[in-house]
Amino acid sequence: MIFDMKKLIIILITLLIAFNNPVFSQGITRHFMTNLPQSLHTNPYLFPTYRYSIGFPLSGQWYWETKTNISLNTLISKIENGTLYISPDDIISKLDKVNFVNNEFNLELFSTSFRIKNNFFSVFMTNKTFFEFRYPRDLLSIAWHGNGQFVGGEASFSGLGIDFMNYNELAIGYSRTLKEKLFIGGRLKYLQGLLSVKTSRSDFTLKVDTTTYWLTTNYSATINIAAPFDTNGPSFSSVSDVLNFGNNGLAFDIGAAYKINDKLTASLSVVDLGFIHWTKNTKSYTLEEGKLAFEGLKVDSTFNFNFNDSVLKVIQDTTLENFQITKNTDPFSTAMNSRIYLTASYDLTKNDRFGLLVYNRFSKYYNYMSYSLLYQRMFGNILSLCANYTLTSRGNNKIGTGISLRILGSNFYFMTDDIISIIYPASANTFAFNFGWYYIKSKPKKSAVPKATF
Repeated sequence: MIFDMKKLIIILITLLIAFNNPVFSQGITRHFMTNLPQSLHTNPYLFPTYRYSIGFPLSGQWYWETKTNISLNTLISKIENGTLYISPDDIISKLDKVNFVNNEFNLELFSTSFRIKNNFFSVFMTNKTFFEFRYPRDLLSIAWHGNGQFVGGEASFSGLGIDFMNYNELAIGYSRTLKEKLFIGGRLKYLQGLLSVKTSRSDFTLKVDTTTYWLTTNYSATINIAAPFDTNGPSFSSVSDVLNFGNNGLAFDIGAAYKINDKLTASLSVVDLGFIHWTKNTKSYTLEEGKLAFEGLKVDSTFNFNFNDSVLKVIQDTTLENFQITKNTDPFSTAMNSRIYLTASYDLTKNDRFGLLVYNRFSKYYNYMSYSLLYQRMFGNILSLCANYTLTSRGNNKIGTGISLRILGSNFYFMTDDIISIIYPASANTFAFNFGWYYIKSKPKKSAVPKATF
């Protein structure tokens, strides 16, 4: 029985990591490709050199990002004679206190941007989806090693949860250049929430007594849901219930860039500061804060555990008595996933540019930072190539590439934040790509408009 359980745990860990093998990243390459309107998503201060751009509905502005802090190769202990050996001990030792896999998918429905003298305007309409699953290291550790390792201590399962959000975003941007040295800009976003599942609280601990080995768990959790369904199934009666008109929100991006000299530029962007207030089809489930003690099973004089259905029922009833779950339909709010981009760029020539980027994403349960080096080569306004190397705060590294090709007034592009993951998926902890096309009207030949900067 123990052997079967351990096999089950190995399978569970394998599936967890395999299906969480990331597909995308933080949009690092997109951030650097400043000759494309897509770069405005993380560079709100950007003052492009082109006169205007149009992104047609469903013309292919797709962005998909998935990342986790471990890769499929983490599972593999060794390979002998074509056989893979998996070591859960090695896997658990490489996990962080709270681990995650998240996925971001953006579909740009329509966009336009245009310049009027020293002013630049943009409008983007995008459907966005974000999903994240978090799991604590101690949960897998106790499943594999048992509770003996926590005698006299405490196992923490806090952070366990799922977040999902789908919403429409209408972003109106404005940027301006001041004396060809300073670039400032921002984007105001109206948000229309469609679906949301949010684990707003997840606190679970397990203590093992040093003398008696009794188990004591402390718990509390809250899940907020805004969706036209319930535990009893679908609950919508009209189109407005499905589209969730009324779940409104606001967010903004802000940024600035300063040209220190003709070669060197520094910039800072803060993206997605805001929230959505959910009022339609809302329900929240709360596991009230409590404590549950388990003192073990009684053993008779023949060392039989007397473990039968009646014992199971007692354990079940005791657990249900302690777990008090309440439900309400009160409105709630969810914060957006805010990010910071701190960038420095150096123009070696008018067509060759190097850059350094520090990225940080805010999270309640973990900190995710990355450091990137980049190089971009422009071949006039026909072809643009970009390459970057990124090292994350969790020790993962990746190489990103991007290409933009201008054909008959349209710029076709493809970008990825981890080209190696496409070639060797098992080694990836991030797999990202972004592709599509825009119609872009170039600037007049004698324009005095300053160059775009990172």
